[in-house]
Amino acid sequence: MREPVTFSDVLDLEMSYDEAQGEQLLPLARELLALAEDPHPADDHAPSALLAMAGQYFGDAGDAETAEQVLRRAIDLDDRGGVDPRCFLIELYLETGRDEEALALDNETRRSRPLHVVTYSVLGQLWSSRDPRRALGWFNRGLDLAERTGEDDSATYSLLCVGRYHVRRGQGQDLDEYDEIAVDTLDSAWQDGTPED
Repeated sequence: MREPVTFSDVLDLEMSYDEAQGEQLLPLARELLALAEDPHPADDHAPSALLAMAGQYFGDAGDAETAEQVLRRAIDLDDRGGVDPRCFLIELYLETGRDEEALALDNETRRSRPLHVVTYSVLGQLWSSRDPRRALGWFNRGLDLAERTGEDDSATYSLLCVGRYHVRRGQGQDLDEYDEIAVDTLDSAWQDGTPED
């Protein structure tokens, strides 16, 4: 059995490919896939998370077929290890012109009521420029889940507010209480020298 890998190990691996593009990302995708296929009980990442990362990089490398296969394996594991991997398959479908499949999977994901607030943020961001109404639905459901589960003081909660604010601003809607949180978050980011807008 291999040695366990930490979040830092995986981040360092990704950073080593920071300048890579297209097919240059294939070795990274394969290395993440190999880690997922030989999991260690002490790994920081669940196998599904490693598969999801590998799938994303296969997609970025232009190998959509392998990306879909790997992402479906991540979905099938269903180990609830963070961001729902269906997010990344929806993104792959959209980027390869398979819009109907993306919509169907998005609807399926919505009906299943994902457990992690970050999933709602990722899907809201994914749809923001493509379907603002669908994006708002994801942001609003994420805020509701965060409030029901006591996560309304988290960084992800602020990200949900910011994402929702950008969509609403684009539609010319008046500020509400969630938008005020977003504005405060963006102001703080500017003061810290890390603008999010």
